[in-house]
Amino acid sequence: MLDPRAYLESLSTSSLDLLFSDEFVAIAVFRSLSPLSQQVVLRVLSLKEPFPTNALRTWVRHGQEQLVEDALSELVALRVMNETEVDTPAGTQKRVQLNLKLRKSLHAHIEGKKAHSKVKVVKNEPLLNAITKEARRKWRSIMCSLVASADSAAPDNIQPVQDEVFEVMEEAKLITAGRGGGDEVTGASVTPSGFRFLLKDTWEQVWTMLVTLFDLLEQQKSGPTRNDAVMLALRLGVQASTVDVKSSQISELPPGMQELLPLFEMFGLVRLDGAMYAPSPLSSFLTLEKRGKRRFSLEEEEKASAPGKYSEGRGIIVETNYSVHALNADYVQVQLLNLFLAPKVRFPNLFVGLLTRESVRKALDMGITADDIIAFLEAHSHPFQAKQVPVVPETVQDQIRFWQEETEKVTFEKVTLFSEFETVELLRQSTKYAKEMQVHMWSSEERNMLVTKDEGRGSMVSFIKAKKAEMGL
Repeated sequence: MLDPRAYLESLSTSSLDLLFSDEFVAIAVFRSLSPLSQQVVLRVLSLKEPFPTNALRTWVRHGQEQLVEDALSELVALRVMNETEVDTPAGTQKRVQLNLKLRKSLHAHIEGKKAHSKVKVVKNEPLLNAITKEARRKWRSIMCSLVASADSAAPDNIQPVQDEVFEVMEEAKLITAGRGGGDEVTGASVTPSGFRFLLKDTWEQVWTMLVTLFDLLEQQKSGPTRNDAVMLALRLGVQASTVDVKSSQISELPPGMQELLPLFEMFGLVRLDGAMYAPSPLSSFLTLEKRGKRRFSLEEEEKASAPGKYSEGRGIIVETNYSVHALNADYVQVQLLNLFLAPKVRFPNLFVGLLTRESVRKALDMGITADDIIAFLEAHSHPFQAKQVPVVPETVQDQIRFWQEETEKVTFEKVTLFSEFETVELLRQSTKYAKEMQVHMWSSEERNMLVTKDEGRGSMVSFIKAKKAEMGL
């Protein structure tokens, strides 16, 4: 699973310091921390000097010291706290200090020093509905464009995505585009990563797009920077987390963020209105943590357009005989179900398919995993079935995983080998980061080697370079 927190951890110290100087980034990072880590930050917020790590252990009961160690590891990994070693008469002592940039930003937020005066709450109900509807339309067009590229019988009324969005999708390896002699796109097909992307939840889909956008901006020699994009994304996430939708002055944003607003609008993350901007409900997914209540779903638009049609509810019901019923499924959902089901019946308000060995194997050949299928069925389950435990019957889960195991007797995968690490600590931190990014394949301290999936090579190289610079290697 993609982890935006791990992405931040891979950035250099100088980049993180610049990000932490933004009040909205500081708030987003603080909210993503575990409750105990938040307590540690709040307790040391007023301390200006480094303090011994041993002092933290006195804050908990005897035998619970590991909880503090885990919290400290989380804070140090994200550079929320900086760890140093000091020589004392009693020996070497470890000390930690809250990141000074983050400390200043949190203080400013608490004291209200950076409160924006030109912010107004949007109370116009038609305007609020328009913001939500526009966000759904744009995000839905992205999903439809991916599905349609894998469906030869796709309807003609699917709106094409803008070139900038298409470039991000191509860079994320969700699609491969055929090109003519003039380098113009002549057609597109979904990749295995694209099929897996379609079955992910909206939080992971949004961050997949944005992390790819961050990497594209990092490759540019001029214009908005990656840091501008990260700060804008987290700013919108914090602003969208409030109960009221607030409209802010564009002029209050730094120039780099102002240039990125039209691009973010293409994804449906923000609404521009003259000299003002307002985060859309889709921006509520721009949090570093996956937990939390969201104010956006594609299904609500369908309900609003046909209230009587949804009197029976909407969702997927999985039976123990491997039959899958999708009530009031739209075009996108039906096409996603067709990825791993053998279709049986299609009515205006009902789709019925069957999980078979052949249909699941077809999905596995596309790069979709058994866990992807099960997670999709759980995430889109009918309210009635969502109350059951487990949501997807155990016999069905076991059979899907068994069909996958049949294909895993021998597998080949492209990987990247990292070796000759300067220190064991560098190898350990690189291994930890690889596991967080879910690209770790194998590692050995004895052989001083680390093997990762090839798809994570770029992030791993950046992380190792940043760590070397930080360690002075």
